[in-house]
Amino acid sequence: MSGAVWSWLAGCDGEPAPRPPPDPEEAAPIAVAPGDLQGLVGEEFLLDAGASVGATFRWTLPDGRVLDGPEVRPTFDAPGHLVVVLTASASDGRIDTDELVLTVTWPLLAEPPASAHPLAATAEEVYVPLRDFDLLAIVDRATSSVTHVPTCAEPRTVAVGEEGVWVACALDEVALHRRDGGLRFQVALPRGSRPWGIVATRDGARVTLTGTGATAVVSPTGAVAVSPVIADARGLAVVGADTYVSRWRSPDDGGVVVALDEAGSVRETWRLQLDPGPDSDTNTRGVPSLLSPVVVRPDGRVLAIGGLKSNVARGTYLEGLPFTHDTTTRADLRQVSLSADEGPTGTERASVLFDDRDQVVDLAFTPAGDWLYALHLGAEVVDVFDAYTLQRAGAATVPGHGPDGMVVADGELFVSAPLSRALFRYDLSRPELPAPVETIDLLPPAGETRPLDELLGEVVFTSTSDRRMSAGGYAACATCHPEGGSDLRTWDFTQRGEGLRNTTSLLGGGGIAPLHWSANFDEVQDFENDIRGSQAGTGFLTDQDFSDTSDPLGAPKAGLSVELDALAVFLGSLTQVPASPFRDPDGGPTDAALRGALVFSDPAVGCVSCHPPPTYTDSAFLGGDPVLHDVGTLGPASGQRRGDTLAGLDTPSLRGVWSTPPYLHDGSAPDLRSVVDSRNTGDRHGVTTQLTPAELDDLVAFLLSLE
Repeated sequence: MSGAVWSWLAGCDGEPAPRPPPDPEEAAPIAVAPGDLQGLVGEEFLLDAGASVGATFRWTLPDGRVLDGPEVRPTFDAPGHLVVVLTASASDGRIDTDELVLTVTWPLLAEPPASAHPLAATAEEVYVPLRDFDLLAIVDRATSSVTHVPTCAEPRTVAVGEEGVWVACALDEVALHRRDGGLRFQVALPRGSRPWGIVATRDGARVTLTGTGATAVVSPTGAVAVSPVIADARGLAVVGADTYVSRWRSPDDGGVVVALDEAGSVRETWRLQLDPGPDSDTNTRGVPSLLSPVVVRPDGRVLAIGGLKSNVARGTYLEGLPFTHDTTTRADLRQVSLSADEGPTGTERASVLFDDRDQVVDLAFTPAGDWLYALHLGAEVVDVFDAYTLQRAGAATVPGHGPDGMVVADGELFVSAPLSRALFRYDLSRPELPAPVETIDLLPPAGETRPLDELLGEVVFTSTSDRRMSAGGYAACATCHPEGGSDLRTWDFTQRGEGLRNTTSLLGGGGIAPLHWSANFDEVQDFENDIRGSQAGTGFLTDQDFSDTSDPLGAPKAGLSVELDALAVFLGSLTQVPASPFRDPDGGPTDAALRGALVFSDPAVGCVSCHPPPTYTDSAFLGGDPVLHDVGTLGPASGQRRGDTLAGLDTPSLRGVWSTPPYLHDGSAPDLRSVVDSRNTGDRHGVTTQLTPAELDDLVAFLLSLE
């Protein structure tokens, strides 16, 4: 019976027509889609069903289009990873399906974008700075052998250019090596520059200077030209004549990225908006901050910025909402348009909602720009995102501590984990990123130079993946004390029995008690209370030991946990503060600072009575009680001390105070001039009302010079 007659009979009684029996002479349909294809927006894709069997063929595209025929040539006007379904049909209605993925991308830039990373790669080598050893590790990709060469002190980031291998070092130097590691030269940068990011450019290298809020161009001959750009300059990306720089620690009203012109001057300033929330177990309000990685998609149309989101609007005093472990901080990843194809230039595009993740410390695109990798410092994880939709496609654990950088090269991803002295190699043939295929030991032949308990203490300080430290992987000590310093945030700690508290730097303190503004801890090990409380960690003590020592001013916790004791050793090693850029180039005080030192030490002014050198603090326990002062800044938002009246505050050290605005326990003084002037009500914080404006300026100059 013909198909037409069958259809006519079915229509007579209105019932659906049963399928005709299979024709025994007609082969079963077999759909064989071609392999996955990659092409450009607007270009034709040849979809050929020539290897298939069937009477008819249909191609279903993800945008809803349906194309018929054994060969079709669709085009697409937007990028993406597109799943196409091929349906092969027999004349009797039998079908078979197969699918393929089309990767549609924008055309790549002729000159690939460059970004600052803590490691770099060529087709032959991977270069990894070893900051604890003042060495540059050169890994042969073919043999995985490692060569160690001396470089400048505290190397942070590395870039490969035509002239060789550039290294930016935190102690105010840049080094240029030959690709075999031989040193071409080291050049000093302005004192207190604290360089971080470095990118090889057409004219040498460009460097971000976190300490001075500037960028520097270093020529192949070692000449240096410096241009002020933005406070806390950190992340760095270069695309042709354009440069993009992020502010590391953001102001409370949003993250900041600046676009520079070819001369290095600020052309535009872009604000990354606060996330409005709402707070939930899958999202957190907050200001994007700790913006280190800045990378441009290889097509030049989008800038991606990673960091940490801090929910400083929440708190029992501020809005009656106590913090939970998952509504305080969370990973942050933004994208900003660089092309009209993605929206008005400088506007934010889609962002990622992260769950169980802390700070994003590095980002990397695949060469085609279709996948984006995000590395998390404490969670020790690499997330994989579709670069166009920001949908997560997978994740891989980094089996090492303190991962700080990664690089994509020739189908491989390399991730460095400095605290494990290791480099991990991943195969990128699968986008979901399986486990690393190789671990490369980077420890120099001379062996470890740091005490093992100090190194373990830094692991404890950094890692959020340890559930003893944090539930959900959101917070560790480094979350609020990045690199041992301050996040520059003021937190509402009312639910802890405190009040508004500005994060203090741990640098220079050596872990010496009293700790906190209210001096409520008398040993580093007392942070077990915060770990079990606000971070919802299970803790490093046994439940019985914690029960016996839960009063932070009671029985000591020292000696009860290897990890807490190691944390104390690590904090004890933080005796140095960053060099001040407010001194003369040779490190001596400026004339203004010398005059200010006389004002500071004048007994009639009184600064030195609470801030005596060389520590510039009188913080101590005397007779079991802390030395506290009420300098006129206490108020309703200041909260309590140990559930009782807050009579005064512990005196913070002034060493390195230049780098930690805002000031005072509640962060109410935006700068040091405010501390000694507008916020010094009734001369309770030094007798300064009789000082002239010039003397106040000199006093501030002295404070800015302290280190």
